[in-house]
Amino acid sequence: MASLDTQVTVFGPDSSTPVHDIAVPTFGLVVAYELSAVGSTLALASGLKLVVFDLPTATVVHEAFMVGNPQFGAIALSGDGSKLAHGTLGKFSLMERDALGVYAETYSHTLAMPTYCRRIELSADGSTLVAGLHKQGNANDARLISIDVPSQQVLMDTTLSGTGNDLNLFTAIECSEDGGRFAVGLWGDSDGLVPQVLAFRRDSLEPLLVDHLQGSVTSLDLSADGNHLAVSSKGAHAMQWGGGGSLSLYRVGNTDVTVSGIPRS
Repeated sequence: MASLDTQVTVFGPDSSTPVHDIAVPTFGLVVAYELSAVGSTLALASGLKLVVFDLPTATVVHEAFMVGNPQFGAIALSGDGSKLAHGTLGKFSLMERDALGVYAETYSHTLAMPTYCRRIELSADGSTLVAGLHKQGNANDARLISIDVPSQQVLMDTTLSGTGNDLNLFTAIECSEDGGRFAVGLWGDSDGLVPQVLAFRRDSLEPLLVDHLQGSVTSLDLSADGNHLAVSSKGAHAMQWGGGGSLSLYRVGNTDVTVSGIPRS
């Protein structure tokens, strides 16, 4: 909008009439947004401003300008909206809502410049934070960090390194509901060294799932229990011309026990 607001329209599950239709002051075009799983909280980020909108009351409950800290699309909410994670140039952080509904920063992770956070994810229960990082001027390295939120301890930190000129960027990160597992999708590198699909336990460098696709991941979704992963991908690298693509469904990890038919002693 010319007023630098973003028009937010909210619908319920059984009516085409909006529950809310309101201008939210984002001070520019929204580059990332996240709706909490229970539908109570909406977080929006423009290149200059972070806004948290409470849906039941249709009010802005938090806003902060990010001058000098550009947003690259890294924003996430816990399931109930009580925790908010966001990443910028040189930093990613966690904010938590207190009893009065005020969000305050409780964790901050400083990154060596010019590293920036492109994607970030919080598990629904708020126990796990996963950040996908890149360094400006470096096309090949994609760095993953997972954090245990209660203890604020780094659980794993690894870099996926490729070669060539094609950008090896994170497309998406998804956590299981309990934060025990997470999956990532990437564009991949020019020479096919970095798989476009990976899944990990939050505290292990050994992947549960690895797949090299023909092209870049465009989106993915991990089931709440972390056992199944759906991935869509382009038929070529995101930076290259090319049609086609694929939709893939994966089982993540191994099943401990499977019973088929009538159990017998």
